[in-house]
Amino acid sequence: MKLLGFGFREYLRDKFNIFDATIVILCLVENVYLYVNGSSLTGGGLLALRSIRLLRVFKLARNWTSFRILLQKILDSINNIATFGVLLLIFLVVFIILGMQFFSGTVYINLND
Repeated sequence: MKLLGFGFREYLRDKFNIFDATIVILCLVENVYLYVNGSSLTGGGLLALRSIRLLRVFKLARNWTSFRILLQKILDSINNIATFGVLLLIFLVVFIILGMQFFSGTVYINLND
């Protein structure tokens, strides 16, 4: 639809359009190949490339000022969240080790039932 709407030259000016077209063509070739061979497998490698197409949202950040500010705030907060996550992981490991020391001989699981 975009190709018909923009025309061939205008469509090829945007790199995201070229990327999208390449992925769509590769997925079509893969589907035809799987259909001809009679395979019931679904495409795994190219399916991951389809998810990369979602990065097109970040293209909006170029022209949309409030969206760019929001993305910047999210990226700034990731540093604080990562620090908290590491601290939480350290606490979890310490309490797991304490639990294993305190309750090592008291818990018994009967696998024969």
